[in-house]
Amino acid sequence: MAVNKVEVNGETKLDLTQDTVTPETLLPGVTAHNAAGEEITGSGDFATKNEAKGYVTAHNQSDAAHSDIREAVSKAGKPFIIEGTMVNTGSDNVYQITDVSKSRAEVKAAVQTGESVTLHLGLDGTYLDLALTEFRFADDIDFYYFGAVMDGVFVATLYYTGTQYNAGLSMASIPTLSNDAPSAPGTASAGTSSEAARGDHVHPSERPKATQVTLTAAGWDSGTKKQTVTVSGVLADTSKQVIWVAFASETALDAYMDAGIVPVAQGANTVTFRADKAPTTDIAVTVLMQEVSA
Repeated sequence: MAVNKVEVNGETKLDLTQDTVTPETLLPGVTAHNAAGEEITGSGDFATKNEAKGYVTAHNQSDAAHSDIREAVSKAGKPFIIEGTMVNTGSDNVYQITDVSKSRAEVKAAVQTGESVTLHLGLDGTYLDLALTEFRFADDIDFYYFGAVMDGVFVATLYYTGTQYNAGLSMASIPTLSNDAPSAPGTASAGTSSEAARGDHVHPSERPKATQVTLTAAGWDSGTKKQTVTVSGVLADTSKQVIWVAFASETALDAYMDAGIVPVAQGANTVTFRADKAPTTDIAVTVLMQEVSA
């Protein structure tokens, strides 16, 4: 006879009457007693550790499992693409965009969830991808701005009013780089070239040019006390250039001053000097030239 409760001197020492164990809740082969005090043997259908691991793996790999997580993972890193067709408007580098593939609700949802949004445009087999650069929402209109820099600067706008859209693309050419040397300083001008200057271009030096010449003792005209020497770089137009004289040595300076020599005229690559008295020695001088704006 099974015993499910034991009392000693009125004190309960063992009470199985409230136990809920059944053969189905025990592992196979395990023995215990039920609420009636009867010995029972486990017959539950339990998986082993390896079996349970296999069940979990199979579940996770099932296409039907974790649909919300799978959808999020499938979208991660993939751009939300809005397709459209460019139509030439007749104006240079300006296009209308038609056949926009996404609705206002779809685009707004993608932007609000942080997806990478790309505008994919086609024209006669040529395709252009522009990334979303800016957006703005209002009660009655949503604005989106896209841009890309390739062989030109491409800017596209897309906006929705209600369920309707309007879109356009404009393109600006990137100037080519000039291979010409920079112009010398002169009269200010905006210029007409469509080429851009290179970052390491160098303007002509604005420092004075200097040429050393010799006023020979035999070169002075006995009547006019003048001597004309060749000085490469001197301009005939005195309004565009100033010249002055420096000296190679103190001896040359003293001889020049004693003779009372001064430059009195200039021509194309020439300078004429005049003396109060013709010197009897050669005098080396340096002619400095500085171009100026008229």
